[in-house]
Amino acid sequence: MSKAAFLIVDMQKNCKEETPCKASFEKAVEYINEISQYFRRKKHPVVIIQDVEAGGSETEGFKCVDELIVSDSDFFVQKSFNNAFWETELDTILKRESVDCVVISGFAAEYCVLFTYNGALERGYNAFLLQNGIAGFSDDEIRRIQLLRSVVSYDALEYFLKENQDSSEHESIKQIWENYLASIGENLNNTYKKYTAWHFCDNEQDANELAELVVSGVKRATASLCLSYGNEEELPKEGDFSIVTDWNGEAQCIIKTTNIAIVPYKDVTEEFAATEGEGDKSLEYWKNAHWSYFSREMKEIGKEPTENMLVVCEKFEVVFK
Repeated sequence: MSKAAFLIVDMQKNCKEETPCKASFEKAVEYINEISQYFRRKKHPVVIIQDVEAGGSETEGFKCVDELIVSDSDFFVQKSFNNAFWETELDTILKRESVDCVVISGFAAEYCVLFTYNGALERGYNAFLLQNGIAGFSDDEIRRIQLLRSVVSYDALEYFLKENQDSSEHESIKQIWENYLASIGENLNNTYKKYTAWHFCDNEQDANELAELVVSGVKRATASLCLSYGNEEELPKEGDFSIVTDWNGEAQCIIKTTNIAIVPYKDVTEEFAATEGEGDKSLEYWKNAHWSYFSREMKEIGKEPTENMLVVCEKFEVVFK
């Protein structure tokens, strides 16, 4: 997979309430939420597809079911036909995002999911149905459809998306790591050290500005939500190496974690806010900026931010740039 998108079809209130499929919806939405969060973390597109025949875009029934996790970063497509590609902007969005593979979930397996799957194949996409992530009128029919189509599981997606991410790392990441190892008399063949590569924030401007603050020595700490770490991600720990990149993935410097403290949001200190080095370095600025950012993260996992949400307060030092 060079780039995959996750399509969520017709998980709408009218579709759930006006059919005998409530149990099927409830079973599928758990898997859909797991995968959608994974795609968002890996920066692969999530597309919410809604049928206007479910009551019209201004009605309550048109809205997604309450259980479904939706993010402001998702793409939204309205359709009038079973095939979500027919007379919609879906194909345009996917091409613009350089997508060549789609994983399809939602309702109904016998109609809109199946027709959208066929529409993807007709347009040259690699297409898969999400195992356990499609709802329908008949469990037997869902099983039959999955037997005759390409189906992908959570574990398989986790593996392939990770492999894709690793292979698409910016060349500068490998280069700066090799240069750092050489500077301390080590190389790829004789070191135990490992690294992760990442950028700050969820937008280009902040990601690039904070990377510059780290390189200049102003920013010597960062904060993250405990809840933002999924099953495949470990919490940071003292001694970890990270390559800080800009928004486009180009390496800026290497940092080493020197201290970790996990505290409620309300207990973050003035000293830590100053060490983070953002804005005017005050605790007030820190709380305002991070409340906004953490609120977006909490929304993606279907939760509300609170003063007691646990924050990972990580201090670090720049070891190479």
